[in-house]
Amino acid sequence: MAVNKVVYDGATLVDLTSDTVTADNLAAGVKATGADGKPIVGLLPMVTIDAELSDASENPVQNKVINAAFSGLGAKMKYGFQSLSERIPEKLTDLENDADYATNDMLLTKMNALAKVATSGNYDDLINKPHKVSHIMMGQLVQGGIIPIPQGANRENCYYAVWISDLSQELKNVTQIVCKVNQGSGRVICRATIEDAEGNVTDYKPTVNYLCIVYE
Repeated sequence: MAVNKVVYDGATLVDLTSDTVTADNLAAGVKATGADGKPIVGLLPMVTIDAELSDASENPVQNKVINAAFSGLGAKMKYGFQSLSERIPEKLTDLENDADYATNDMLLTKMNALAKVATSGNYDDLINKPHKVSHIMMGQLVQGGIIPIPQGANRENCYYAVWISDLSQELKNVTQIVCKVNQGSGRVICRATIEDAEGNVTDYKPTVNYLCIVYE
């Protein structure tokens, strides 16, 4: 007979009536006595606590393992494409020189140049100055023509844009258009392939608008 409470001479010696242990919340295989006085055997599966991080385990991990992993992230962080050391550099001279990136010497040179401009106010003291437009010229050409440049300008400082001015309204069914300019020589290539209602194909050379921009 199950006994869950023992009273002797008015004194309670054993009282299991308020126990909450059940087979479902007791570790598997562990034996105990339930609130009704009957013996029970635990059914709750044992849980393994891992002592290291894993990309395969589904078990929980110890807090100290997680803390150690986060503490080591600072040495593995990336800034741009360069790995950080144990600490973030606090001054330019701490940066490593790298042939693929701006070195601390380059940065200091540019900063000194800006400082010089700030005190002298001279635009010529700037390094790597942006280009300034000195001339803009527009006109028209045909296929094979070379875009002229303003007097006194160098062709290597010229940039061009071209587009078709017009196509004969009587020509229909344009099947191909080529309109481009050689940025080195200024020579224009512009032609259109036209197919009429009878299927006859004709090469047509339209008029070309050009834009020439000269930079200093």
